[in-house]
Amino acid sequence: PILLVWGRHDKSIPVDHGQQMHKILKSSHLEILDPAGHCPNYEQSEKFNQVATCFLTSEM
Repeated sequence: PILLVWGRHDKSIPVDHGQQMHKILKSSHLEILDPAGHCPNYEQSEKFNQVATCFLTSEM
């Protein structure tokens, strides 16, 4: 399983790239954080930690 976390306002690697990766990687889960840019783990740290914890505990 793969967790993809993207910032909706990422100007370096736009969110449509994350959506394309999600389509290619069949076992992936895409979470788009808003508002966030290129570093959603810093910009939305509480939400990121919640998403990551939920993903890790449900997939293990």
